[in-house]
Amino acid sequence: MKKILFTLLISLLSLNARSQIDSITYGISSQNSSPGLYLSKINVQTGNVSNVSLNIANFSASGFGRTVDPNRKIFYYISDSLLLCFNLNSGELIKSTTIINYPGFTFNGITYNGWDTTLYGIDVDATGQLVKLAKVNPNSGLVTVISPISVASSYSGLTGTTLDPFQGIFYFETSNNPSNHLIGVSIYSGIIVSDVAIGIATGNRFGPISFNCHDSTLYGLMGNLIEGRKLAKINTLTGSVTIISQSIVAYSILNEPSTIDPFQKNYYFEDSDHKYKGVNIYTGNLDTDPVITPYPNTFFTGFIFNSTCYSDLPTLIEENVLNVHVEICPNPAYNLIKVKSSFPFSHLEILNITGKKTSSLNFKSTNIIEIDITNYKPGVYIIVFQNANSSIAKKFIKIVTETSLNSTESN
Repeated sequence: MKKILFTLLISLLSLNARSQIDSITYGISSQNSSPGLYLSKINVQTGNVSNVSLNIANFSASGFGRTVDPNRKIFYYISDSLLLCFNLNSGELIKSTTIINYPGFTFNGITYNGWDTTLYGIDVDATGQLVKLAKVNPNSGLVTVISPISVASSYSGLTGTTLDPFQGIFYFETSNNPSNHLIGVSIYSGIIVSDVAIGIATGNRFGPISFNCHDSTLYGLMGNLIEGRKLAKINTLTGSVTIISQSIVAYSILNEPSTIDPFQKNYYFEDSDHKYKGVNIYTGNLDTDPVITPYPNTFFTGFIFNSTCYSDLPTLIEENVLNVHVEICPNPAYNLIKVKSSFPFSHLEILNITGKKTSSLNFKSTNIIEIDITNYKPGVYIIVFQNANSSIAKKFIKIVTETSLNSTESN
């Protein structure tokens, strides 16, 4: 009975997460004529923008990035060399931290990863030719470079960044037209795990890119100003682009990011007519296209859906509450994991993040066991292990290469 309850619970995690996280698209309202920012939200059906903030934050808008932490209810926004933290509930600026970086480098494309609660981004030097994966500490502002060497010779800020948390890969595009490349970098080692030419014609653009956690697919708009743009998806291993839309959904688009609402199944972007367009990711049809009505004397920028692409797993469920401790090491892991527990267990199941059973093991009661995960696909997994009195669920991450593990252990 407990096993059934566990499987059901984990299979329904995304639904539980939806009830705990508001399904709102947030953004920044920036004053037109002087510095000043409000945390805002947009009604995707009407285009009406309303402020969450009561008080204005005296900073300027910039294009270096935004992201949201739905667990701590924080909207992060980079204004020049400052990391601004807004509370999603009150809208108030709760902290502004100076970004401490290497001289001559700029931290771009900030992206929150819920699986390890880390803020990742691209560190680019003044020439734009030295590009490395990095992370920033939101408390100190300190940028830590992860990549041992440059992972690209350019970075296209117009197409944005995105992250696949299941495989631990950070994606961005180069700006070498016509041979634009999609670069995938391991968040654990900082090394390139994929570098593919994007399969589009000269003069076309693919992006802004957004990863949809509900189908593990990377979407973007494909096309140009003259021939128009359609929603498409890209194969991250081959670079092959598949057109989804039958009809053109936009011509000129603004240099804004995109975002995906996985529940409404829409990819959102802003076109040059200041319409907030939502395209169905399965049909490619326009579902919404209202004109954005900004807060008076402001413009709306940096929008992002309050994503449920994050970790919200239970750590302990049992019939009799016990003081137990379970450790999985190494975590992340490449080939072997060792499970240690303060209570003996005799059965375990390994599920992928969708709740599908990958393995089931029975053995004599023990407090420690090694598990070979060599043949597992990279991604996030859940171990549910049981004895007669209790059941524990813990998360571990299978990484792409052994090189990634070595780098992680040396940090």
